[in-house]
Amino acid sequence: MTDKNGDKVDTVGNGTYDVHVLFNRDMDQETDPMVSYGPDDPYTDYTLKGQWNSAREWVGKMPIKVLINQGHQYFRVKDAAAADDHWLTTGTDWGRFEFDVTATGAEALTLQSEGRVGSIYLNWTQDEYDTMAGYNIYRSETGEEGSFKKINSSILSSEEKEYEDKKVEAGKKYYYYFTVVDTAMSESRPSNITSNTAVDDKPPVIKHTVLKSITNGVGATITATVKDNIGVEGVTLFYRME
Repeated sequence: MTDKNGDKVDTVGNGTYDVHVLFNRDMDQETDPMVSYGPDDPYTDYTLKGQWNSAREWVGKMPIKVLINQGHQYFRVKDAAAADDHWLTTGTDWGRFEFDVTATGAEALTLQSEGRVGSIYLNWTQDEYDTMAGYNIYRSETGEEGSFKKINSSILSSEEKEYEDKKVEAGKKYYYYFTVVDTAMSESRPSNITSNTAVDDKPPVIKHTVLKSITNGVGATITATVKDNIGVEGVTLFYRME
């Protein structure tokens, strides 16, 4: 495996790398091997496209997106055929060749939120990973691990960088994160978690007794009832003597 400078590497980050598959005999260059990799058996999470450089070397392109491919990976090679005998094919070779994908230098997924009247507005930045299927948005009412649920009914396109959650209650706090989805429908790790509250635009309902007159020196009682869709923290009475 080599980087853009042609140097051999066994740890990779964001970018495109060349994977060189070498054979000990001449192979049929009309038949491409199946070269793939993944973290677990059967190691076919991602398949490489490439071409023959010679009868004994096949080179494939391997684009890496750290947020999606991160971790320890294993190559799998199969189905290449010998040039002088098409019945002689490579078996399933896996586990011998491995590499690591590191997050060093990876761009962060940054999510921001804004409370609005009747909704919570979300926007994010994630410009480096442009070859993807899109995004998913997750929400929680507590912010605790395992409590987040996906709220978009279908994947948001890679062109979208904002989302407005209108299924919220005013005054109630909600927590959010988003993930990147690749074309194989694999999701990245979550972004940062942001929280916000929809703005309450409903005024409280106030009812009180009306005193048109009182007798001097005799105490008077004023009663009031205050109701609000979120809650009442306190009431202050203002009055004027004429």
